[in-house]
Amino acid sequence: MKTIFIKIILLITILDWGVHLNCCAQERRIIPLNEHFFPLEVGRGLHKYNNVISYAIEKELNEKIYTLDNQLIRTIKSTFDDEARELLLWKSEQKFDLKGQSLYSKLYYSNSDTVFTKIIFEENLILDLVCIYANCNGSYFKSDGNVEVVDRNIFEPSFKSLNIWQEFLNRNLTYPLGARRIGAQGNVWVGMKISDSGELLEYAILNSEVIHPVLIGEVNRILKIYNEGFVPAKDFDGNYITEWMYFPVRFVLN
Repeated sequence: MKTIFIKIILLITILDWGVHLNCCAQERRIIPLNEHFFPLEVGRGLHKYNNVISYAIEKELNEKIYTLDNQLIRTIKSTFDDEARELLLWKSEQKFDLKGQSLYSKLYYSNSDTVFTKIIFEENLILDLVCIYANCNGSYFKSDGNVEVVDRNIFEPSFKSLNIWQEFLNRNLTYPLGARRIGAQGNVWVGMKISDSGELLEYAILNSEVIHPVLIGEVNRILKIYNEGFVPAKDFDGNYITEWMYFPVRFVLN
């Protein structure tokens, strides 16, 4: 039943993609990405991938990510509720290995307060997750036929809970006065490498070239004092692995 469901979803996605690619003129541009798949303002020899973006229709965005030797490794299709492409309704992502074989697919869709996530591996649904704000629950379908109840995407590292992280920010994060005076704001994007035992191995600021250094300094300060721990990611066989997690720290002036 799960396999039939996945085949239907993938077929609809492929057919829909084909219709738009054949019938609509597309705006196309190339964005350099770093090793974390984060966009760079300019490649300047620092990029590791190229993201080829095309706009089939006003509310739709298609992305194809290539290695520097033009090997396709990821495709992403996003559908939005508004022409500004700020309210994401649907997102499908497929990842490939260097031989062009599909590794897995992810499907996301959302409404005003709920995000649904489905992950497909070898044509089988292995994760079915529903998140209402920071509260998630779902099912992990194991290869042995058993089903495990989960409260997060277990294939990505995470904080022990989003509530713990948010409470930590509320207690410790400050908006630097120097940044306020000059109107500096925005998201400081952080990447953290979490070991298979839940230890922080290293972290990186992903958009340091475009965010004010004072805001980066504040994020560095709070990351050094965070000690509430992490939950490591699992592979599709259920084994804990070392993997990166990504999240923003937001600074918004009232």
